[in-house]
Amino acid sequence: MEYSKEKSFCNLNKFLKYSLYCFALTFTLQTRWIIRPGFLHNEYFEYSTISIYVSDLLVLCLAILFGLNLLNKKDTNNKHDLNILLLVTGLGLATFLSIFFAPDKLLASYKFVLLFESITIFLILTKTSYNKFKFLYFLLTGVVLQALLGIWQFFTQSTFKNKWLGMAKHDPAELGTSVIETINQERWLRAYGSLDHPNMLGGLLSILAILLIIVILTKSSHSKLKGKTYIVVTIMLVTLFIALLLTFSRTAWIGLILGLFCLFFHLLLKSDHQKIRLLINLLLLPLIIVTTLISFKSDLILSRFNTHNRLEIKSIQERKNGYRESIEAIKIAPLFGSGIGNYSLNSSRIVKNMPAWYHQPTHNTFLLIWAEIGILGLIYFVSLFGYILWLSKNHYYIALSFPLLSILLLDHWLWSLHFGILLFWIILGTINKNTIAET
Repeated sequence: MEYSKEKSFCNLNKFLKYSLYCFALTFTLQTRWIIRPGFLHNEYFEYSTISIYVSDLLVLCLAILFGLNLLNKKDTNNKHDLNILLLVTGLGLATFLSIFFAPDKLLASYKFVLLFESITIFLILTKTSYNKFKFLYFLLTGVVLQALLGIWQFFTQSTFKNKWLGMAKHDPAELGTSVIETINQERWLRAYGSLDHPNMLGGLLSILAILLIIVILTKSSHSKLKGKTYIVVTIMLVTLFIALLLTFSRTAWIGLILGLFCLFFHLLLKSDHQKIRLLINLLLLPLIIVTTLISFKSDLILSRFNTHNRLEIKSIQERKNGYRESIEAIKIAPLFGSGIGNYSLNSSRIVKNMPAWYHQPTHNTFLLIWAEIGILGLIYFVSLFGYILWLSKNHYYIALSFPLLSILLLDHWLWSLHFGILLFWIILGTINKNTIAET
C-alpha cells in the first residue's frame, strides 16, 4: 500500500514536470477564444477584451496537479517563503478590493483571475521540484521560434493572419501598424512575432537573451564552449540579437545593454576572469553580426533616436499626455484605485472626445498599478519585486532586473496585457527558484 502511494506520487510529480515544460514551450502562443470583445467609443478595444487563452487551460491543469502534489508531500516553508507569501497575499487582497471601485466589474474580476493565475505559476515555479535548466531550455526554444518569425516578418515586410496561432495581420501601409519611418517617408514594418506589439517581442527577447547567457555562465566551468553546445548556443544568441534589433524597441535595447553590463561587473567584482572570457566569447559573434546589419541600414536605427522624426514626436507627446492623465487618475482614487484593468475606461472619462486608441494605459507600470489598485497595492507590488531582487543580489539572476525595470518604467504591458502578466511572473518565479535555495 505504501509502495503504491509512493509510485502514484512519483507519477503525479512526473506529469506535473512535463506539463510545466509543455507550458514553457507554448506560452508565447496567443491562441484564444474571445468571450467578450472590448469596445470604447464604438471601436474595438483590446484592453477591455475578455478572452480565454490556451495557456490559461495549461495553467489550470498545472494548478490542479500542483495542488494534488502539495497534498501528497510534506513541505516546509523557510522565512523567505513566508515573507513572499505575505507580500503576494497583500497584493492579491488589494487587487480584489479594487474590483468594488471599478466601473466595469466584470473586466476587473477577469483581470483579478488573470493575476491570480500568474501568481499561481510563480508559486509552482518556486515550490515544485523540476529540472530548472530543462525548463529554461523549453522556454528558450519557444522564444527562438518567435525570434525567427520576427526576422522573417521584417525581411519580407509582411505578416499573415492565423487564428489558431493567435496572429493578426500587420500591413506597414496601414495607420496603427508599428513601423519605422525614415526621412524619405518610407514605412518599415517592425518585427512582431505572434505578439500584439514589437515592444512586447523586444522585451521578451532582451529578457531571454540574458537568461540564456546566465544559464551558460551557471553551467559552464570553462572559458569556452565546445562542439555542439557552442554551435547551438551561438545560433540561439545570434537569432535573439538579430530579432531584438529588428523590433526597434528602445526600451528592450536599454534593458539588454544594462543587463549585460550588470553581468560583466558582477563577474569583475568576483574576479572571475574565466567567466569574463566566456561572456566575451558568447557575445562576440552576435555583436559582430548585429553591427554589420546596422551598418547596412543605419538610417532606420538613427530614426529611432531622431526626436524631430514625425512618429517620434507623436510617440513622445502621447507618453507625456499619458503620464499627466495617470496623475489625474491617481488623484481621483489614491487609496484603493479605480479597479484593476479599468484604467483606460477611467482615462476616457478624464479626457473626453478622443478615439479609443488614445486611451491606452500610461507607459509606466508603477503609476498604472497605483491608479488601478491604489497605494497599498503598489506598496505590496514594489515590496515583493524588491525583496526577490534583494535575494538575488549576489547571483547572476540579478541581471534580469534591468530589462524588467526598463519595461516597468517605460511601458505598461507587463501589467496590462495577458502575455505580459504571465511573462513577468514566470521570470520572477525563475529568479526566485534559482536564488532562494542558496540564500
